[in-house]
Amino acid sequence: MYLNSNASINWANPMQSTYVLNGQTKAGDLIAADLIALGLPQDTFMSADQCMDLALLHELAHFDGTVGNPDKGKNELKLWNDCIK
Repeated sequence: MYLNSNASINWANPMQSTYVLNGQTKAGDLIAADLIALGLPQDTFMSADQCMDLALLHELAHFDGTVGNPDKGKNELKLWNDCIK
């Protein structure tokens, strides 16, 4: 997802996930980060379940490759539109 590999995702409330940046622990909103990365308005509704579904689809897309690189916004948006929205 969009918090780096030093992230600790709080799946019960992804809006209160933590990550390490430059040696400091910070709080982050994984849902807001996803919406920004997808180019969607910040008032778009994404539940914790949808965020988790998108994370799983994102990682599976890395394995499968059919969708293309999910780290590219248009491919991640395709996952959102086709599978979750």
